[in-house]
Amino acid sequence: MNGKKPNADASKITGSAFIQSYLEDARGLFEAGDRRCVLRAIQWSFLHNIAVPPWAAKHFNQAVDDFMEMRFRCFDEALGLPKPPKSKHINTHRQKLELAVPVWLRVRQLRDAPRQKKLRGAGGVLERVAEEFGIAKTTARKYCDWVDALSESYRNTLLIRFLSK
Repeated sequence: MNGKKPNADASKITGSAFIQSYLEDARGLFEAGDRRCVLRAIQWSFLHNIAVPPWAAKHFNQAVDDFMEMRFRCFDEALGLPKPPKSKHINTHRQKLELAVPVWLRVRQLRDAPRQKKLRGAGGVLERVAEEFGIAKTTARKYCDWVDALSESYRNTLLIRFLSK
């Protein structure tokens, strides 16, 4: 993480510079082994009516060829997408994606509020947010840590998705 604070105002984090930054980050993650970035890069290219980056097009086309020639049992395998860990249920992953950003935003909101000084100590904010969302305090902390650890562009992508709902 580069230490920059994300801006929660969706109107300030959109635009061609942000899109190009996102696609560059996606390429870096792809080169580091995260194959899901191919699908995100293609999605963003379609959404913003720009050309699909050559690295994403090349990998996607190879995956289609491999799948059509029956080299893999499913398209996920052809793309090289990771399988969820066996010890985790898909609903746990879905809940994290749905709740992590709202929990993170609420924690930030309470920590930044001038009248909330008494909540700032020893997990008071996390306890309150956990209660508001009906989750455990440790889960709220894990969600906040997960969002903090995301790259700025991916965090902004999740913020845009949340704020546009």
